[in-house]
Amino acid sequence: MAQAGNIDLNLEPAVKAALDKAAAAERRSSIDLVEKIVVEWLRQNRYLPPLP
Repeated sequence: MAQAGNIDLNLEPAVKAALDKAAAAERRSSIDLVEKIVVEWLRQNRYLPPLP
């Protein structure tokens, strides 16, 4: 996926810690997990088309 832009994101420390823990458990970077979560939400809410 080509990088289209950046978003600055401020998270509370507890949320950041949970994100880091979840990302490590999935062997992903935190930013990769954030992108996965956002894309899944956008697909579920029909802002992005479903996967073929």
